[in-house]
Amino acid sequence: MKYLNWTLAALITATAPTAFGDVQHIQIRGGDNQEVNLSSSEYHTIYATVQVPSTCYMTVQRGYIREELPPISRRVCDPVFPPRRERDEGRGHLPPPPAAAPQPNPCRTVLILQYREVPRYVQEPYSCLKLRTVAVGEQTDYFVSARVSVQSQLAPAGAQPNEDLAISLNGTSLSASSTSGTNSVILRGQLNASAAITRPEVGYDSMNGTAGEKQVTGTLALELYRVADVTSPAAGGINDLKFDGRDITFTVGKVMLPQFFSGHVSIERKRALWVDKKIADVDFNASTVELHEQGERTQVVIHASALVSEEIKSRSKYEIELRINNGSDGQMLNRQVIPADLRATQKTTFKM
Repeated sequence: MKYLNWTLAALITATAPTAFGDVQHIQIRGGDNQEVNLSSSEYHTIYATVQVPSTCYMTVQRGYIREELPPISRRVCDPVFPPRRERDEGRGHLPPPPAAAPQPNPCRTVLILQYREVPRYVQEPYSCLKLRTVAVGEQTDYFVSARVSVQSQLAPAGAQPNEDLAISLNGTSLSASSTSGTNSVILRGQLNASAAITRPEVGYDSMNGTAGEKQVTGTLALELYRVADVTSPAAGGINDLKFDGRDITFTVGKVMLPQFFSGHVSIERKRALWVDKKIADVDFNASTVELHEQGERTQVVIHASALVSEEIKSRSKYEIELRINNGSDGQMLNRQVIPADLRATQKTTFKM
């Protein structure tokens, strides 16, 4: 176990295990019986909290700033004095006051601006140490060894496979895949595996770092099929589509391997004054339809009366939409040899 040269503040051990993996390649030619040995390990990462140089910031006051407040309004009135009357020197008495004249409004509203002084704060940097959690090492929990038995059936007639099969071990998880070869055959199978602890984990300490051991046993039985036989129905297209109100019949490329034959059918009743109504929308396979060989093609019969949600009406129009899949399934280890966009489709409207 390797450690980084850190000054540790506290030690934290990860609880989630991780694994190293191993991959071995073998060639599949049909009729093979091979054994593959792999090795791996399960470990956990050890983390530590360390102090690292960093930059911190502190808030300090630097003077004041003038802040404007909302103005206030105030009513202000000017003083009003009565007109001065001069004494009549000849008669010795005051003249009568003049007739009152209209006076302008001596009051008005004024806005008074307001301000206040508030402290001004700034962020100033300074050198500091911060705590950070980092990986400082790895500790092996278990050494894992695996033994996988691979058996493949004979190659189909006319095929000469030479396919690369990769067996992978990641921790105690086994997987198989094939990405290169002649691309003329399909490798199909499911890798079954079981794991057992053959020596319990001792655990790491300063005196004894011995890990435990696990043994994985796997078996893989491979089926080999010609790609052309799997894809024949979709590659041959859909012909002679008919609908008599009870059954949907059509032909496809010859169904060589019924277990890979599947598709989808939808039936929609067309309505002139209303929205069209879909009365069937289902998947089908070889076990839910009838297949009848017709030379180099296969006739498919779908009993529509068992699929629809309402009775087929006379003098109505029905749109039949069909799709035939490419034959791929989840147990094919090299299904990339089948074009993902390979499918046969057809849409036709029938009047009852």
